[in-house]
Amino acid sequence: MAWGTDHGGAVSKYLYGVHDKCPANILDGKGWILISESIGHDPNDQHGADYSDRRETIIARLSNGYHPAGTLPEPYLLDAFVMRVKHFVQASSGCTHWVIGNEFNHSQERPNGVVLTAKYAAQAYAACRTEIRALPGHENDLVITGAIAPWNLETGDWLGYLSEMLGYLGDDVDGISLHCYTHGTDPRLVTRDEKRHGWYWNFRTYRDQIAALSPALANTPLFITEADQTDPWADTNSGWVQAAYKEVDDWNKSGGQTIRALVLYRWAYDRWAFFRKPGVIADLHAAMAHNYTWSGVEPPDPEPPEDTMLQNPSFEDGWHIQDDRGILVLPDHWTAEYQEGDDPYKRPEIKPNDEFSTDGGFSIRAFPPEHSRAFYGIYQEVGAEPGQWYKFSADVRLESRPSGRNAAFVGIQPWGAGIFLRQMIWGKETQETLEWVRVEVLAQAFGGKIRVALGATNEFATRNNTTWWDNALLELWECDDGDTPPPVEPPVEPEPGDPIDYARIAQIVAERPPVKWPR
Repeated sequence: MAWGTDHGGAVSKYLYGVHDKCPANILDGKGWILISESIGHDPNDQHGADYSDRRETIIARLSNGYHPAGTLPEPYLLDAFVMRVKHFVQASSGCTHWVIGNEFNHSQERPNGVVLTAKYAAQAYAACRTEIRALPGHENDLVITGAIAPWNLETGDWLGYLSEMLGYLGDDVDGISLHCYTHGTDPRLVTRDEKRHGWYWNFRTYRDQIAALSPALANTPLFITEADQTDPWADTNSGWVQAAYKEVDDWNKSGGQTIRALVLYRWAYDRWAFFRKPGVIADLHAAMAHNYTWSGVEPPDPEPPEDTMLQNPSFEDGWHIQDDRGILVLPDHWTAEYQEGDDPYKRPEIKPNDEFSTDGGFSIRAFPPEHSRAFYGIYQEVGAEPGQWYKFSADVRLESRPSGRNAAFVGIQPWGAGIFLRQMIWGKETQETLEWVRVEVLAQAFGGKIRVALGATNEFATRNNTTWWDNALLELWECDDGDTPPPVEPPVEPEPGDPIDYARIAQIVAERPPVKWPR
């Protein structure tokens, strides 16, 4: 969550960050989003970007283009690029942090192969900063230097390049971006002091870069705008992300020059994308539980959502692995229950899915093995008021090829017990929709907790019986003196609001047959 002010705008005090725009609940307002913008150098282009929909603090990295166009244009086009930067910032909203260019010393960032010197990189930064801060409303924006590619010798000594570039700028620098990585996926590499050629060889390369700064820049804000591993992210909660944020927090607390953000590379678009890797996201959320801040002051807790009684109702706020084979990957706060054996039900596979969704970037995707049947539910336990009526609903999408009579429904367990027990209340089933539909169920709580469940089963063991779930909602449901009927099969005889006869409830439950799913 952005809170406090700095240089005229709301600024997050959290360290957490993601490179590229990710679903809202990944960071949930706690930190930074870095957006890489390829804006070209047409001085007549007036287009900008709207970042105002995010609660995180946005850092926009402005580049001329990607390989082979170059992060900066060739020097004779610098004036045109600076004018394009001015127009882009002027036409944009929701951003006060701007990075100018990226890894100038790396050959991939050269415009049509033309070497970018440290002096030219400094000239580009200085000219862009002057134009940005001359714009009304942007007088106090932070204009941040582009990072240097660590360990890269294609344009000479990389640390020397950094020192030279910043030397041309003196103390006219609002912020400095750094990049740091580990050579491998082992989380222990984050804190390893191994050196090669006199440099830190892993994550602590940020310390070499800080040491290369002049005393004039000792109080300049630092931003780690890329951090990852040289190998693509493995889909596992390895602890690497947690170790990285702890390392930066320890550095800040030790009195080192303050690092305001650690931005993980990257959410989408290349081989380092982790948007389909719930293990990495779980690692990030475990790090976020520590509430690391760069200011030394812990921000207030974010307000809980107002529109639902559930936790993680749209499956955006983290995932965990329930089984030992990684077949059941459940949204945090949700649990799978299923029947398995020779009867002839098989354990389903449940994973996050970004192909179809109705709220945010993820849904649940669940299906049995090919040519088998499944009998399962995904539930969450919720505190309840005895005697209170509740409505539970969710969006569902189904597919069945060839038709296996795949069906889905939602349910409420009034006692908060197992969803396969006889007192479970299931709603009306929906079959093979191939589009999103809303399903719901009404029930009255017997005690101080209930379980709400997303259920599915297929009648025939065909090749493909897939169910997607999203956007779950649990609400209080009030009867209105008979105008709105109670559920077709209420779990107790008394009308809503009447005293509950628990002896009668026990009799009703005892008389019920074992739970039967809607069909």
